Amino acid sequence: MHIVEEFDRVKHIGFDSKHCRCVLWRTHDLPCACELARYHLGVIPLTEIHVMWTRLRFFHMSCSDASSKSSIQQEFDKY
Repeated sequence: MHIVEEFDRVKHIGFDSKHCRCVLWRTHDLPCACELARYHLGVIPLTEIHVMWTRLRFFHMSCSDASSKSSIQQEFDKY
């Protein structure tokens, strides 16, 4: 979600790092608007994304956890 918001900022900032202030890069180690402006059609090389953001893990839920109201399906449905 952070990168989508940064892509919207590219329209106003472009390559100007002074206006960008590179907050997303400094706080989350993700490409900020002035960095994203370099990439054609929003294709970001995976090497530009910190490895922490490229890993997705699912943990085994016990039977007692299965009864909880939280569901990963709810998260998928958001997007």
